[in-house]
Amino acid sequence: MSAKIIISNLVVHAVIGVHKQEQRIQQTLSIDFIYAVDIDRATRQDILADTQDYSAICHSIIDFVEKNPTRLLETLAKKLADHLQQQFQFSEFELSITKKPADMPFMDGVRVVLGSSRFAAGGIGI
Repeated sequence: MSAKIIISNLVVHAVIGVHKQEQRIQQTLSIDFIYAVDIDRATRQDILADTQDYSAICHSIIDFVEKNPTRLLETLAKKLADHLQQQFQFSEFELSITKKPADMPFMDGVRVVLGSSRFAAGGIGI
């Protein structure tokens, strides 16, 4: 049986943006990450080795985002998804990154969502 693990509203500070003022400051990003696990395997012995360690995933996300400044949110999302897939080899996942642009106080934020297989097709939704 498959289950979803949801990392919700992981707050990371990063240098991101195309405008000069954005490239001089850190901005707050909110990251949601959903991934599939085999719940039967994970619960059989109740040990971390049988599932994905969400603490390790969170630390990997924070480290990657803080060390890889980009101009476009789309670029960050794609590079982060590739990094996570290479490091953890998820069968299915969905990544959402929301940025509150410093120069756009009239909106809550802009979000990029991407994922694999049925997740990307709206199968789970963030």
